[in-house]
This record gives sequence, structure tokens and C-alpha cells, in this order.
Amino acid sequence: MTTRLMLTAAAIGMASALPYLAVRDACSPQPAGAGPITSPDTAEAFSNNSIYVNTAVSAPTPQGYSLAFARLSGSTSQDGYMGSYNLQTYDTIQCQEYCDSVLGCNAFNIFYERDPSVDPGAGCDNPPSTVNIKCILWNSAVTASTAVNQGGYRNNFHIVIAASNGYVKDAPPPPLPSFTGPVELGGSISAPLNSAGKDTYTGFEYHAGAFDPSKCASGCLAHTQYDHDHPNADGTYQACNFFNAYVQSVNNVPQGTYCTFYTQPWDRSYATNYAYYAGQWAQQGNYNSISQSYGYSLTTQDPGVVS
Repeated sequence: MTTRLMLTAAAIGMASALPYLAVRDACSPQPAGAGPITSPDTAEAFSNNSIYVNTAVSAPTPQGYSLAFARLSGSTSQDGYMGSYNLQTYDTIQCQEYCDSVLGCNAFNIFYERDPSVDPGAGCDNPPSTVNIKCILWNSAVTASTAVNQGGYRNNFHIVIAASNGYVKDAPPPPLPSFTGPVELGGSISAPLNSAGKDTYTGFEYHAGAFDPSKCASGCLAHTQYDHDHPNADGTYQACNFFNAYVQSVNNVPQGTYCTFYTQPWDRSYATNYAYYAGQWAQQGNYNSISQSYGYSLTTQDPGVVS
């Protein structure tokens, strides 16, 4: 089981988004990759390493994404680059979380890359390799026809790409009557107290089965109606003016539609919950992830006062 840490928006923002090209000094050590080294350490052996291919074949397709291509020997090269991360494992779910955390990211490409362990130059023109596991984010769809970067040479060192998989984000859910949206949030909402120092969270619902934000809309309106019919002594009640609908998965197995309700809208900057171990799941080694998170605001906001 891969060891993971809780991923929040802050943690993702602090992760090193590695530039695809970096300034290098001849023979200077390069960052060590986390991928398994091929033996013998040749480009041909790397290309034929069954470990890489088998990993790509067994990699799960993240919830909210579709597999665009698999096991190619080239990575995507096109307009719309949105960032690069070096991973510790070939982890499509973590790459999905990075993509979801970046506004406008609609696809990602994950692959193994044979890179030099030191900058090739005089006296080190073909150094031993290191293997990076790369997660590249894109704001446009990736396809097999975009996977045209097959590495190349730096002096006599041959850069090679293997087990290249591409994933494209699914279309957002449809608009819903009485609500404005959907607005893509990335993670699920973690709302602070509002400007008056009050908690805006009013409750949640869970619905088994396929992702269906319309059930959240019905729940939001029902919560408002119930509170309207049972107001506080001063005639106020908690009106649901915004809901966050998302899929919660355990080890990439979707558990259904989750709905959280709020008295006011919250934007993407508060959608900070992406993934975590928690409670008995942590003890069992199960990983809880968030995907397909969208926000809907009541078109005509309810002031929460009985007229």
C-alpha cells in the first residue's frame, strides 16, 4: 500500500510544480527519480521493461475521468501546458488530484521517463540513468495523436518515455432548475465562519448510486422548506442557498453522491478537501478521495426570514 499524506489545497499549492525544462550545468547531479531503474541500463531495455507496461495497464482510471490512451512511448506535446509534477509512484489518483486543484485543468498525462542522473557533458556524455514518474497537466484534451514527444538525446544520453497514459476530465453535470451552476470546485468545500461569525453549514446528505447533483438540489430545497416551517423564535431560519455535490471514493471505488448545504455561496478558494486517510479507513489502509466536485447557488437567494 502506497503511503500517502492528506492532500489539501495548501499542500498541493506547496508541492513543487517542476518546470518541464530547467537550466543545467554540465555533469551536475540531477534530482533522483523514484521509478525503478532498468537493468541493463540502456534505452532499449528501458523501452522493453515489462514493469512499466504492467504498471500502466493496472493503473486505475480516476473517478470523473476517461482513459484517452495507454502504454504509449511518447508523452503529450501541445499548447495548454499547466504544470508538471514528479511523483513517488505511478499514481493516477494523485495526478487527478493535482489536475482538480488547478482551475482549467482538463486532462493529464502520466508516464515513466528515462533521464540522466547528471547533466551530460564532457566526461559524462552518457551517465547512468534515473527514472522520473511524471504527471503533466493540460487545459485541453489529450489523445494518442498528441503523444508525440518520444524523448531524444542529450549528448550521448538517450531520453526515453514509457508507459504513457492520458486521461481526460468528464463533462460537467447539467444545470439544474432554480440554481446557478455547476461551478467546478476541485475539492469539496471547507467553509469558515461567515463575516458575522456564524457557521453557514446546514447539513449534508448521501445518496448511493451514480453521481446525481439533482438529488442535492432536491435536498437543499427540502432543508429550506423544513426550516422555514420551523423557524427560530425571532422568525429566522436556515435557508440553503448553496450546495456542494461531489463523489467520495474509497480506493477509487465511488461511494455515491455527497451533498453539503450552506446558507451562502462559497467559491473555489474554499474547496480545500481533496483526499485523506481517516478513522477506521486509515487503520485499514484505505484511501478516501474527492472528485467531480461542483457548486450550485440558488438563483434567487433566500434571506432566511419568515415573511
